[in-house]
Amino acid sequence: METIKQQEEVKKLDKNRKNEPLKVFIVDDDEYFNNILQSYIRKIGQEIKQPMEASGFLNGTDCLKEIKKDPDYVILDFYLDENNDITLTGYDVLEKIKKYNPDIKVIVISQMHEWENFKEEFRRFGASDFLKKDDDLYDNLKEMMRQSDIDLE
Repeated sequence: METIKQQEEVKKLDKNRKNEPLKVFIVDDDEYFNNILQSYIRKIGQEIKQPMEASGFLNGTDCLKEIKKDPDYVILDFYLDENNDITLTGYDVLEKIKKYNPDIKVIVISQMHEWENFKEEFRRFGASDFLKKDDDLYDNLKEMMRQSDIDLE
């Protein structure tokens, strides 16, 4: 079992990322905003000359069903509620993603104003970074992708 895990790690390190698109999962219950983020990801990929695939999910459950596709990034809405009945919160989804694979970069996104109060808590859960849903979203997301510590060489 340990040997298989080591082989998987070597396989991950051997990937030539310039030939392979970065996989980005977007989890946001607002379908309109989810679609906007998907188009942003594709456009950013073109601008930084790194192909990117974006897959959108309207709830955490659907994202977790596909997590075995090993995305490089998950952009996760802080507040997830399916028909106003919270089934899996952003915390729950983040915790399950990190339990599956701690190397997946999870960017928590929100439009809430009390943002600073939650950053440390999400970091403890394993969040890689944070984005606000504001006028600078595209530029901030582009900068995060450009400065990614995922090996693109």
